[in-house]
Amino acid sequence: MYFDDLVEVYHKERRERDMFHDLMRYRVREILLVASLYDSFVLEQDGALSEQIYGEFFNLNLTTIPRVTCAYTPESAKEMFRQGKYDMVILMAALDFDGPLELAEAIKSHNPDVPVLLLAMNNASLADLDLNRPECKAYIDKVFVWNGYSKLFVGMIKYIEDLHNVESDTQTGLVQVVILVEDSVRYYSRFLPRLFSVVMTQTKLLVEDERSVEKNKILRMRWRPKILHAMNYEEAMELFNRYEPFLLTVISDIRYPVNGVEEPEAGFKFIEAVKARKPELPVLMQSSETENRARAHAMGAEFADKNSNTMVHELTTFFRTHLGFGPFVFRMPDGRELARAEKMSEFEAQIKIIPNESLLYHAKANHFSTWLLARGEERFAKIVRALGPDDFETIDALRAFLMDSLDRIHEDKTRGSIPFLDSSLIEGQQHHRRQQAEEFNFSHKNLLKTLFAKNAQKRIDTFLCLYIL
Repeated sequence: MYFDDLVEVYHKERRERDMFHDLMRYRVREILLVASLYDSFVLEQDGALSEQIYGEFFNLNLTTIPRVTCAYTPESAKEMFRQGKYDMVILMAALDFDGPLELAEAIKSHNPDVPVLLLAMNNASLADLDLNRPECKAYIDKVFVWNGYSKLFVGMIKYIEDLHNVESDTQTGLVQVVILVEDSVRYYSRFLPRLFSVVMTQTKLLVEDERSVEKNKILRMRWRPKILHAMNYEEAMELFNRYEPFLLTVISDIRYPVNGVEEPEAGFKFIEAVKARKPELPVLMQSSETENRARAHAMGAEFADKNSNTMVHELTTFFRTHLGFGPFVFRMPDGRELARAEKMSEFEAQIKIIPNESLLYHAKANHFSTWLLARGEERFAKIVRALGPDDFETIDALRAFLMDSLDRIHEDKTRGSIPFLDSSLIEGQQHHRRQQAEEFNFSHKNLLKTLFAKNAQKRIDTFLCLYIL
């Protein structure tokens, strides 16, 4: 019975650690790119398309690199699609969209589950495409425009993967969700890849700070927030209603369709609905009309100029400042900065000593839970968020609860693995250990030997528990 209990505990911990294996189960590994010989040459002129994708995946530390197979005619594309197994199809179109749309219909009739993306060569050709065409809505999953932006292909791949994985990942690993609302094909074709890059880079930085084996770091990258895209008010509300419990942030344009008609204040309407149900949710509003900045701030949202040349920097700042991806900045209620914590150990040390006023300020604003969420501590973040300062009799009780939660996080991370040897602690402990050794005389050693001899079975059981847990 004792052995069975140990096995059950071991299996329970293994299931929790192996949760990351169950994330991102759908991967794009094989891509069929259908383009004319000339368009293929244009894609290759700045370097092989596959090498561009490999380079982007390498820079982002992504391990599953897809293979791109090219077809130059509709006939060869149909034959290759029937004979092969593809996870995604990209149809390039220069001026004629009738041919690609007919090919999309043939592909979908053969296998409706394979995503088909339409890629316009540039803005001029995109202007000739009616997005409301029945064939476009029925057979095309998403329209993009290339404009020579090589990073777009990685954005297209990650968009399809997130779309397929978000349902299971939110249920399995409580993965967070980012909703982007933007109706301009030209804009989201450049913004989505940048957003994916910022999210994955920030997640990578957080994971590298962890003291864990490389395998666990790679697996934790799968926990990154999933990015979903809506092109109108109805799609945005549908995504919000479905993934509200897992929502990390909303990034919204201001002018986009409502009930099929462009509405100049659709973004304000959507954010107002979001804030009514989740007032603490960080929100970023984007617009080329900078006069909307003051109104966005009045609603409790951040604002970014869509025409800014520093959009990546602004996105990074937003994620680090408002979504918990940066250091935790301990402040007083008047905004005065007290300290910064880059790592969990520094965060824990500050929780012990910050003034009561600062502790209450951050607890009431849910800053602690937001910071923990960004680091993948979903369970503990939800507990911390569910219990506010009013649920504790004293501030000391709140502080003790936070410290206990951090201790449990540390135990979960170190359970079942060899503890990390922190070189920064060695010098500080050497003097203490030498002092202990001097005080630990011969009689103490004999006493320990006697105790270990009398309790051999307990010593073995303790060793087994440490080894297994």
